[in-house]
Amino acid sequence: MFPLLSHSILQSEIPPDNKFSGEELILRPASKAGFVSNSGVRNFDETSSVREALDISDFTEAIEKYKQVCSSLNKDSNKSRYPEFIFLGTGSATPSKYRNSSCILVKIDDESTFMLDCGEGSFGQFFRFFGDDLFSELKKLKGIYVSHHHADHHLSLIELLKSRESLNLPPLPLIIPPAVSDWLQAYSDKYESIDHLFKIYHSTTFQSPNACKSLWSQLNIENLVTVKVPHCKDSMGLIFHIGKERSYKIVYSGDTMPSSALIREGMNCDVLIHEATMDDGLEEDAIAKKHCTMSQAIDVGLRMKAKNTILTHFSQRYSKIPLISFSDMGNVGIAFDNMRIRYCDLPKLPHLIEPLKILFHDDHEELLDKSSLRLRKKQVLAEVSQKMDSLF
Repeated sequence: MFPLLSHSILQSEIPPDNKFSGEELILRPASKAGFVSNSGVRNFDETSSVREALDISDFTEAIEKYKQVCSSLNKDSNKSRYPEFIFLGTGSATPSKYRNSSCILVKIDDESTFMLDCGEGSFGQFFRFFGDDLFSELKKLKGIYVSHHHADHHLSLIELLKSRESLNLPPLPLIIPPAVSDWLQAYSDKYESIDHLFKIYHSTTFQSPNACKSLWSQLNIENLVTVKVPHCKDSMGLIFHIGKERSYKIVYSGDTMPSSALIREGMNCDVLIHEATMDDGLEEDAIAKKHCTMSQAIDVGLRMKAKNTILTHFSQRYSKIPLISFSDMGNVGIAFDNMRIRYCDLPKLPHLIEPLKILFHDDHEELLDKSSLRLRKKQVLAEVSQKMDSLF
C-alpha cells in the first residue's frame, strides 16, 4: 500500500565532484553541471524507521489488530488487481513536505492509466514513484482530467506533456476547463510550441452521457460524464466507468462544497474520491472557500451510497494526518501521498486509520488541542456578544 520510492536516477555517469548533501538555504553554482546528483546522499534507512515506529507505545498492538482484520477480509475479497489507485498528491493549495498538490492515477489495466488532476509538483512525484519505469508509465497514460482552473490542480501539465515529447506518442487527450485551455494555448503561442502534444476537450461539454463517445475508447473507459459543482467557475465533478470483467463506477469530486447533483449522478458508485479540505469546526471557512469539512465529505458518501469513500485534498495544516474525530469510519479511508491501493484492498483502508493515529500521535493531539482552543474562543465570543446585546 505504501511502496518505497525509487532512489535511482536516469543518468548513468555522474561527475565525482558533483555530489553534495542538500541543506536548507544552500546556494551552489551549477553552471557546468547538467544535473545535480543525490547519489552521495544517505538513502532512507527503512530498518531504523521501522524500529522507531515499533518503539511507539501501542503501535505494535494496533498493527497486529490491523493484520487480523486484513486476514479476515482477504478470505472474502475479490483479488482482481484493477482498478488501482495511486495518490501522487493529497494536499491543497501548495505542496508541503508531506503532501503534494492534487494528482491521482487510476490504473485501468496493465497498459492504461487515467490521471485525475495534475497539480504543482505532480511530474516530480510521478518520477519519484516510478523511477526508471518513468517513460514506460508515461506511455501508458491515456488522458488527463482537470477538475477546475486553480493552479494546485493543473500547474504540472506543461512539464508532464513535454516529458512525453521524445516518446513519439500521439497527442494526449486533456479534459480541462476552458480557462486551463486558454492558459495552455497562451503558453504555446508566446513561449514554446507545445500544442502538438495534446488535444483539448472542454470538461463543460461532457454533461451529456453521450458526449464525445469517440474519446472513450482512447481512454479505455466505458463512459464518462461531468457534473457542475459549487467551487469556482466551470468546476466539475467526474463520474466514469471502467473495467473489463466487471464495470466499476468511480466518482471524483474535485474541489467542491457538498453537491446534490454529484450525489445524484454518483449514486451507488464503487469508489468515491472526495475532497475533505477542512476539519470539523471550520464549517464557516469551508463555506467561504467553497470546500468541504471531513464530516460533510463523509455525509456525501453516505447519501451517495458509495461502496468505498477515499478522502483527499487536505489543508496543509494537516500535512501528516488530518484531524479524525470518528472512532468508526465505516467504509471511509484517508489518502496519503504515494499510497497505492487496489480496488479489492479498499475495505482494509478504514482499518488503517487507528494505527496511523498512534504513529502520528503527537501531531494528531496537537490538532485536537488547536481544535478545542478554536471552539473555546468561539464560545467566549458568543458569550461576550450575548452580554453586550443584553446591555442595549
